[in-house]
Amino acid sequence: MPIENDSHAVNGEQSLLEAVQTARDSLGRMAFELDAGTATLPASAATSLKEAQKLLHRLAGEVADGAPMNTGKAFFFDVSDLLGYYPHNRLPTGIQRVQINTILNLLDAPGDWAITLCRFSETRDEWLAVPVPLFRSVCELSIAGGDQSASVWLNEVARLENAVMSGPALAFPKGATLINLGTSWWLPNYFMYIRQAKIASQIRYVPLIHDMIPAMLPDYCNIELVHEFIDWLVGVLQHADFFLAVSESTKADLIRLAGDLGREIPSDQVAVIPLAAELNGEAVKAQAARVSLGKWGLAKGSFVLFVSTVEARKNQIAAFDAWQKLFTRHGKDKIPQLVCVGKKGFGWDRAYARREMSPDLIEKVTILDKVNDAELEALYRNCLFTIYPSLYEGWGLPVTESLCHGKVPVVANNSSLPQAGGGFSVEFETGSVTGFVAALERMMFDDGFRASKEQAIAQRFVARTWRQVAADVERRVGEFAARVDAETNRWRTPVAEPGYYPMTRNRERTARIGIGSAELFRHGNGWWRLEDAGCWTRPSGGELLLRVPAGAARIGVELMALPNHVTKYVISSSDGVLATGALDPKDRKWTFFDLPAADEERDVLLHFVSNTEEVSVEDEEGNPLEPSRDLGVGLCAFFVFDLANPRARIDFVEAAALGGLGDYKVGLRF
Repeated sequence: MPIENDSHAVNGEQSLLEAVQTARDSLGRMAFELDAGTATLPASAATSLKEAQKLLHRLAGEVADGAPMNTGKAFFFDVSDLLGYYPHNRLPTGIQRVQINTILNLLDAPGDWAITLCRFSETRDEWLAVPVPLFRSVCELSIAGGDQSASVWLNEVARLENAVMSGPALAFPKGATLINLGTSWWLPNYFMYIRQAKIASQIRYVPLIHDMIPAMLPDYCNIELVHEFIDWLVGVLQHADFFLAVSESTKADLIRLAGDLGREIPSDQVAVIPLAAELNGEAVKAQAARVSLGKWGLAKGSFVLFVSTVEARKNQIAAFDAWQKLFTRHGKDKIPQLVCVGKKGFGWDRAYARREMSPDLIEKVTILDKVNDAELEALYRNCLFTIYPSLYEGWGLPVTESLCHGKVPVVANNSSLPQAGGGFSVEFETGSVTGFVAALERMMFDDGFRASKEQAIAQRFVARTWRQVAADVERRVGEFAARVDAETNRWRTPVAEPGYYPMTRNRERTARIGIGSAELFRHGNGWWRLEDAGCWTRPSGGELLLRVPAGAARIGVELMALPNHVTKYVISSSDGVLATGALDPKDRKWTFFDLPAADEERDVLLHFVSNTEEVSVEDEEGNPLEPSRDLGVGLCAFFVFDLANPRARIDFVEAAALGGLGDYKVGLRF
């Protein structure tokens, strides 16, 4: 019986899948404890447990593949970045909090949509389901405490990883929607896996854009982050069907930067989802009531709070300079303590060094790290007011958190901060220490003014809840899903215009016309990640899928030999073998081939295969920096010739000889 339009059947099938996953989770816990040596079973019982696990894995795969959700009424939330974050971190930062709170609220009230959590695995080359009970448990533990070495935390993270990695592959139903509420620019080959899901299942891909900071303020970010982010920005513009943005400012920045890269994004393809910062639950409030401010040398109303990662962009230095001026004007004893809460980020040492330059700042500025939710609640509850002099934000969650606690935030008037302040904040001109000091003086010494601002918050501010954020995500993504069906959402092979396509990591610092990622042409999963020199193939061989113009086509490819062996390679297509050859170790060489003429544009699938070599990357002492990899021939770049231009080959030879091939780079046709 067809069930494509029956939401009850969809939810019933999803409930069955969750029941199977819960059973798998229970058996996974037992198996983990057996492997860890914390539990024992007779050999026959242990064998039966393993067989039961296999049966449930197979059943989960059959349920997931059973077509209940191929109506487009399926939301898959990609939590790959969270699962990559937790093995090295426990306390969530702003982006992790947004992701955790939104997803957990959606799971609690899924509405008409079937919701599945998933991740991609570069190890297994597959998308995998993430069991909800274990995911929830790890998220709740991450918020509850900051001890990253606690055994209960380490065990739960390991159980989640074991459950996911030992589970079956996930097949997306046709027309499903994949949503990423976190970050992905640091995940190798991320868009290669998005592309595979688009080709196989015509999925819609909808990312949440938190900010454009690395592209807007590159000098305030690690240079590797800037390179990765611009690479990601190109990729997300090539793959996203629609976008969510956390603020009107972020939406405007996304559209503007897309234009800089040659992509026009209509405004109605970007939905703004303002963030929440609702008060903590009763349990956290009860714990906060027991927190003693005395352990930090603080008292109620004696301090101003600055919640933020300690980094150059957040502008702790401006706060320290302002406090120094206040000491000079009013005397140190009349100025409240400044309490900065946050872990160290990019450029943290500058802020710490500025503080160390002044004995007064050492005395009057407290920096706290690893503060849990109950402690943070106590600090918000008892501070005089809060500050946020950041130079640029995507939203500014601590500003909204301040309002939720009835505290007035003093903020710089840039980017999204006025929107986050909701008309209740005190603003000053970004970069003006004089303006900042004037705002601080009014908040510190004009009790009537501060009380009137607090009264306005108490009377008119309505805290936006994470349940409302989750409902907005569901509604807006649902609207997007209704606009495009699976049949019209098929992946289109990218067109290879005449020009030069480096198969390397981005090294640009700014988004501009002409930047395009040749990563887009990689087909299948036969590739390792892009590196500075090029991209290695895997033992199965790598494929390029490109759409070439009508007529004859000539293509050149620059190949990269294995480090320690002669590399024998074969390049082929459906027309047969196109090129063969051998490269000496570490050699780089161009090879050329012609494609048969055609009357119209057509898709060409090129296959690169060679002998392989196991390679490991080690530090100076010989310790492995990453697991060893089996490499096949590498691809540095390819060049599509303009055969209508008789000078094309001469120009190419000259450019290659003189190092000017980069001048041929072309932006990709979206």
